[in-house]
Amino acid sequence: MPDPTLSFFYYIILFAVYCFIGWIVEVMYRSATQRKFINAGFLYGPFIPIYGIGAFVTIILNHLFQGWPLAPRFLVFGLAITLIEYMVGFLSEKIFKMTLWDYSENRFNLHGHVCLRFSLIWSVSALIFVSFVHPLVMERVALLEETVVTIAAIAFMVYFWIDYTFSVMSLAAFRRGIAYLYDEYFNLSNLEVEDVLKSFQRLREAFPDLNKY
Repeated sequence: MPDPTLSFFYYIILFAVYCFIGWIVEVMYRSATQRKFINAGFLYGPFIPIYGIGAFVTIILNHLFQGWPLAPRFLVFGLAITLIEYMVGFLSEKIFKMTLWDYSENRFNLHGHVCLRFSLIWSVSALIFVSFVHPLVMERVALLEETVVTIAAIAFMVYFWIDYTFSVMSLAAFRRGIAYLYDEYFNLSNLEVEDVLKSFQRLREAFPDLNKY
């Protein structure tokens, strides 16, 4: 739970750190599975917000269920993070009219947004996070000078919204590009088609399921 001795800006830094850690995890996983470096995530920069959100939800739940046996906490963490992943997948599909990831081919999935395999992975990761990662990170962040933290937090918030804005514009441009290819495909040369696809290479590598469009 929030430490009354720390200002709001310390938690912005924590959020940034956990978004960055999430980006590292995703880059390692995607790069290993695709056998090349992949700049994972929706944003251009090295941050994945869903990991930051998941981290804070896990921290709060760990406080609320402190002292509970391992099994119930494992279940609560898994359900909470699965719900977050489902909601992000559902909302992105409704807002952008596109599926950024799809677990439909995995067993025990729900509408392709979540599946049992990754829910179990998130549950284990959450237990490791609250037991080892968060205490260590919290200890280090709390030692930082407040002036430095305030400046860094404001800089991150400004950067985050700029990056988010351009990332949304990029996905909107992807939709327009795909619509253009559907309409003009037979009037375009192979080179022109390749140029359109290359302009969205980062998004297509970060979210391979976009390639189906």
